[in-house]
Amino acid sequence: MSLWLIHGNTSRRLRLTAITLAAVTILGSCHKKSGQYLPTPAPTATLTVSPETIQRGQSSKLTWQTANATNITIDPIIGRVDALGSTIVNPLQSTTYQLTAKGPGGATQASATITVTEPQKKPPSPPLAQRGGGKMGKTWP
Repeated sequence: MSLWLIHGNTSRRLRLTAITLAAVTILGSCHKKSGQYLPTPAPTATLTVSPETIQRGQSSKLTWQTANATNITIDPIIGRVDALGSTIVNPLQSTTYQLTAKGPGGATQASATITVTEPQKKPPSPPLAQRGGGKMGKTWP
């Protein structure tokens, strides 16, 4: 594979091995072209929940994806995470999760909210006398 490397006003054609290409990739976070530095790409982030509404006691899946970030955290409670992942959460109340992704090109945030509702209460059973119409226990004169 050939790659043109431009440095200042001179250019050289280089034959790169896999190791050299890896070194260029790692060290090339900021490129110089014609005396100017091109900015490092800014981090990107997405954060989603599914389902968005749950009843108290149920769970939801929190899923995230980031790029160009070296330090990724999710609050509340979850903390530092990998660039791509998911986790199951079961908040006791409605909660907004905030993902913060920081890298050499800056920082960005994404958020997702889980709405927690109260479980539906069962209606009370009707009194025994209304259910079967039969006699209950001892009768009194």
